[in-house]
Amino acid sequence: MISHATIHVSRASAFRFRPRLPRLRTSVIVLFGALLAASLVGWARLQLPEPTGSYGVGRYRAVWTDVNRSETHLPSGAANRSVPVEVWYPAEEGTGTSSAYIDDLGLIREQLIDKGELSPAVVWGLSLVRTASRAEAKPILSDGLPLLILSPGNQTNVVFYSALAEDLASQGYVVVGIDHPYQVAAVSLPDGSVAGYDSASDGFSEEELSPKLKRGSRTSTSFWARSSLPQATHSSRPSTPTR
Repeated sequence: MISHATIHVSRASAFRFRPRLPRLRTSVIVLFGALLAASLVGWARLQLPEPTGSYGVGRYRAVWTDVNRSETHLPSGAANRSVPVEVWYPAEEGTGTSSAYIDDLGLIREQLIDKGELSPAVVWGLSLVRTASRAEAKPILSDGLPLLILSPGNQTNVVFYSALAEDLASQGYVVVGIDHPYQVAAVSLPDGSVAGYDSASDGFSEEELSPKLKRGSRTSTSFWARSSLPQATHSSRPSTPTR
């Protein structure tokens, strides 16, 4: 059984409460302002975890061209497949310049929201992320540096794995990250266009893909990139494959 109670407030009691309302509103406003300021400070200090290895980390971005394959996500007869890559490598401390988290964020912003399904606030926040890697830093030259090919998950730009790649590079690995056009959220191409995620191959195994999509799949591109790199890495700047 639910009982009901009625609370009667006398006119005098109500009068005594009224002066406190402005104070309550002021407290709420002050609290909101403090939370907003803390949030803005947090946004301004977005920093990837510091690498744990003994080397500095260099980074550069390039676009490689597979002259034996056309872009399967475009109409027949389209240009050869362009493959943007991000390379992280062990470097001398203090060399190079600060590196943006996403170099071409201004170009791919809209596609990240549309195809990558990121909110505008998150995409805006990406511009504030700071990295440990340095652009065009002087590489550590060593025979037989171990090489890793980093192929991201579906609809995910390889730069979102930067913390992992930077830590591996600080341990002495050369990490070649592949931004598969039309299979990551969004990536800019040399002609100024943006390749947004194409869901045509989403959810299919390698065996289920049509021959056309299979030729442009992540697995095929990863094998091509690996076979196109020098067998022995004497420099942390792998040559640009065009075969």
